Order: sequence, then C-alpha cells, then structure tokens
Amino acid sequence: MPELPEVVTTVKFLKERIKNSFIKDVWTNTFNIFKEPKFDLAKEILKDKKILEIKNRGKYIIFELSNDYFLILHQKLSGHLLLGKWKIENNEAFPIINGPIKDDPRNLYLRVILFLSYKFDLGLCDVRKFSSILIGRKELIERLNKNIGANFLEISFENFYRCLFKKRKIKQVLMDQKCFSGIGNIYSDEALWESKINPNTLAIKLDKNLAKILFENMRKILKKAISLKGTSISDYRLPNGKIGLYGFYRKVYKRKNCKRCGSKIERVKINQRFSYFCPICQIF
Repeated sequence: MPELPEVVTTVKFLKERIKNSFIKDVWTNTFNIFKEPKFDLAKEILKDKKILEIKNRGKYIIFELSNDYFLILHQKLSGHLLLGKWKIENNEAFPIINGPIKDDPRNLYLRVILFLSYKFDLGLCDVRKFSSILIGRKELIERLNKNIGANFLEISFENFYRCLFKKRKIKQVLMDQKCFSGIGNIYSDEALWESKINPNTLAIKLDKNLAKILFENMRKILKKAISLKGTSISDYRLPNGKIGLYGFYRKVYKRKNCKRCGSKIERVKINQRFSYFCPICQIF
C-alpha cells in the first residue's frame, strides 16, 4: 500500500506537471471505485474543472478543483497514479507511449483515466481494484480531516507520545490513521527494527526515552524514503512509471535475514497484516 513517502512523491510529481490543467473527460471500467457520488454524476461534475492544487492528508491525495469541488483519492493496497497517454479499446485502456508505463506489467491495470488539457493524461492503475474516489465540496474535506490525524512528519513528539498510552500493540498504534497518518506496514516495520522494538510490545510499556528513539527513527526513515521516491517492491510506481528506490535500503520488511545480526526474520500477523521483525534484535 502506498504510504506517506509514496504519496508525497506522487503529489510533488503531479503538482509540477498537471496543476492548472483542465479535466476534459473521464473514463473508467471499474465503476465501484467511484464511492461518492457514483460514476455518472462524478463524470458530470469533473468535466471542465480546473486542477487548482494537489496535496495530501496522510495516504489520501486531494485534488482541489474549480467551483469549490474536491476530488479525494485513496490508492489502497495496490493503486498508483500514472501520467501517460492511453487508447480505449473494448473498454480497456492501452498505453500508446513507449517507456516504463508501457513496459512494466505493474503499470497496465488502468481503472480510471482523467483526460486533461495537457500533453499527458492522469491514470489510476490498480491490479486489485480497491482504490476509492470521493468528490464533493468543503464538507467532504472537513469530514476527512475529522477522521484522519495529521501527517506523521508534522506532529510533535508530545502528540506522538500521548498516542502511546493505550493497551494496544505498538504496531497497531503506529498504523492507526486517526492518531497520525501516513504510516503503514513497510515503514512501521522499518522504524521498529531500527529502534529494536518488537511489534507485539504494548505501546503503553514504552518509556519516554524509548518512545523518543522510535519517534526520531520514524522521522528519519520517512525522510530517507521520500528522498528515494518511495518503495516499489510490490505495486507502487512513480507517475512516470519508474520505481522508487527505498526497497533496496530496507532493513527488515520482507527480508529473509536480519541486516544487523543475520538471524532469520520472523513474520507475524497483527490486525490481519503481516509484520516482519528480528526475534533476536528487537528485544524491547
């Protein structure tokens, strides 16, 4: 699932290239991605709207449009956005420009395309079809802000530490988007490994010093991942179809052996998601 580094990378890329363009038309072959409103009305609303701004709230990408409309996109488990050109045949989209978008199989599962007044169009690629799109006015943004915490890189240590006073596993707290947003499986595992904390440890058991170490390690890892344009060991790709490079630097997520002690990495399911950790190094 795209996490904060992947979303920040995507937003920066799109802002530099399609901000101030107009949406000329909309296509989909996966109607249930449009959650609110349904596709026919969504298409009517989006046509001829100008993209005024692009930003994110945690894992959500927010397009601010003309006439006080907003489009909110969540890429879920396997979605990513692409800038390209496609032709539609038998209600399927096929890339017509050579390069990573055409050559990488991960970039071929187009579900939604916004045709723009620009040399490229904006496509949503999602092999599992779990992505979601919401369109509305200011109330939609207010609803999102009410239910989603601030981006992790924008919070203070004090706000982070207050979220730890819960009888829940630390991995669960790190991934709770209501506390702070943007952290998922990859970067929670990486920060816990760096801090030598077991993902099953109850958050309330972390003293202030250890919590501070975890907080600083998470910030450091997120910033490094952003500088490397995210992790592409699964579905995520940059909008130009290329891969992010953090996957080459990860220490524990989906690794076989610990980068610190060489021990075999263990995998445990927490909240229906697999967590990777070193049973020898992560002793707290």
